[in-house]
Amino acid sequence: MDRTDTPHWFAMRATYHREMKAYDELTEAGAKVFIPMRWTKKKVGVRMKRVEEPAIRSLLFVYCSQPFIQQFKIRRNYLQYICSFQKDGVRKPIIVPDQQMEDFIRISTETEELTYIDPEKENIAPGTRVRIISGPFEGMMGTFQRVNGHRNRQFLIQIEGVLAIAIQISPNQIEVIK
Repeated sequence: MDRTDTPHWFAMRATYHREMKAYDELTEAGAKVFIPMRWTKKKVGVRMKRVEEPAIRSLLFVYCSQPFIQQFKIRRNYLQYICSFQKDGVRKPIIVPDQQMEDFIRISTETEELTYIDPEKENIAPGTRVRIISGPFEGMMGTFQRVNGHRNRQFLIQIEGVLAIAIQISPNQIEVIK
């Protein structure tokens, strides 16, 4: 893993639903943190109230250098890397490319009509690589494919080994990438 002071987006887990605690502590320490959020209705007392909560429990993305996050994790045992297994059996923390993370944050924050997909629970078949050419998400690249539970094909951005996010987009707003 890169031991330099170059910042990266690390996919991380905060055990026992402590993602908001981790968010507060990391932002206070100077790191940039993103937690995918969604609006839901919950019963508060006798009334139903619209509240914002993490879309995927325990998941957060941290933008910082590797030595910073290692030092931070020493004092907080509830914060863990999400790792992928290499061909030689070695576990390596998942680092999300900057552009992919920027697109993911943009879609997550600008629309509420999202579908979060856990790649461990759903088999995501490879789709057609596309680029959005018009609309609010112009310039984003991802795949255009059928997603379980949806009638039409969806635009999908996948963070390998962590999750995928799908939105409904018109086929005339995309172009196929050769």
